[in-house]
Amino acid sequence: MARYFFAVIVLIHGLIHLMGFINQWNLKKITQFTGNTLFPVSENLSKLFGVLWLLAALFFIISAAGFLANKDWWTVVGLIAILISQFLIIVYWKDARAGTILNIIILTVTIISIAASAFDKKINEEIVQLYSNVKEDNSVITKERFNELPPVVKKWIEHSGIIGKKNINEIRLKQKAHMKSKPDGKWMDVNAVQYFRTDEPAFIYKLDVSVAPLISMTGRDKYEYGTGNMLIKILDLYTVIDARSKEIDQGSIIRFLSETFWFPSFAISKYVKWEQVDDSTAKATMSYKDETESILITFSPEGDVKKIEAQRYGEFDGKYSKELWSVVNMSYQEFEGIRISNKSEVTWKLKSGEFTWLKIEITDLEYNKPFPY
Repeated sequence: MARYFFAVIVLIHGLIHLMGFINQWNLKKITQFTGNTLFPVSENLSKLFGVLWLLAALFFIISAAGFLANKDWWTVVGLIAILISQFLIIVYWKDARAGTILNIIILTVTIISIAASAFDKKINEEIVQLYSNVKEDNSVITKERFNELPPVVKKWIEHSGIIGKKNINEIRLKQKAHMKSKPDGKWMDVNAVQYFRTDEPAFIYKLDVSVAPLISMTGRDKYEYGTGNMLIKILDLYTVIDARSKEIDQGSIIRFLSETFWFPSFAISKYVKWEQVDDSTAKATMSYKDETESILITFSPEGDVKKIEAQRYGEFDGKYSKELWSVVNMSYQEFEGIRISNKSEVTWKLKSGEFTWLKIEITDLEYNKPFPY
C-alpha cells in the first residue's frame, strides 16, 4: 500500500507541473498561477521555463512508472525531475513554494532506494563470491554410503527421499517469516532469501523486515571461512548492527548445522560426526576451522526431524550469554523430491521463560542452482 501511495504522490506532483507548462505557453489561463518570478523573465525565457515545467512533469510521471515496475533507473529519472522542479519552484516561489515539501519527500525516498540498491549490489557480489570456487560433487547418493550412521539417522535419510539423487552442493531458498526482538515485542513481517554451499560450509542470509509503515530494516547474516557477521541497516542507510565476535561465530556454526536438515546429503559430510542417544534422538557434531559444536536432534517415529536443541550464544540486554536454543518443526513438504521441514518455530529457553522469537516458512527451495534469485 505504501508503494502505491508514494507512486500516486509522484504522479500527482508531475501532473501539477503541467500547469506551469500550460500557463507559460498561454494554452489556458490558470488563475492560481500568477506567473510572478524572483527576477524579470522575458517572453522567450518564459517559454523556455514552460518547456522545463513540461520536462519535469514527464520525468516525474516516468519515474513513478519505473518505481512501480521496480526498475533501478527510476531513481536517476526522479533526481533529474527533482532538480528541474526545485529550480522552477525557486524561480516561481510565490506560486510554487508548496512543491518543495513534495520534492523533499520524493528526494528522501529516492535516496533510500539508492542506498537499498547499493546494499543489494554488495550482497549480490558476496553471493557470487560465495559460489565462485565450489568444488562440485555430482555423485549419486546411495544407501550404502550411510551404513556407518546410527539407525535413527539412517531412518531419517531414507524417509527424506535423498537416496538415488545427486549430492547437494548449493542451495538457495526463500522464506516468509515473523520475528520479534523481545518477548513482549510485536511480531514483524520478514521476507528472506538464503544461499548455502556445502563443500566449504557457508551461507548468506538476506532479510527484509517490515518494522512499521514506510520503515524497513534490511539485514545480511553471513557465515564463511568459519566466521560469522551480522549486518543490519535501517532504511538501508544507517548501520545499526555490524557484529563480529567469537559468540557470533559459535552461533553461526550452530545455525549452519541445524539448517543442514534442509539438504540431507550433508549428513555424510566429512565435517559431521553422529552419535545415537536413544531410539528417537541423535547428536550431530560439526568441526570446521577450529570450531566444534553439537546439536541434539529428536526424530519422529516416521523419521522426520521433529526438534533441534543446542547451547548457543545469544545477545540479551546488551550482553552475550549461552542459552538453550530450540527449533521445533511444525510441518513438512517435498522440494524437488526431498522431504524437509517447511515450517518451524525458533525459541530461546531463558531463565525468565521461553521466548519464541522467530516463525519461518520455506516458500521455495532449489538445489544445485547457484545463481541468485
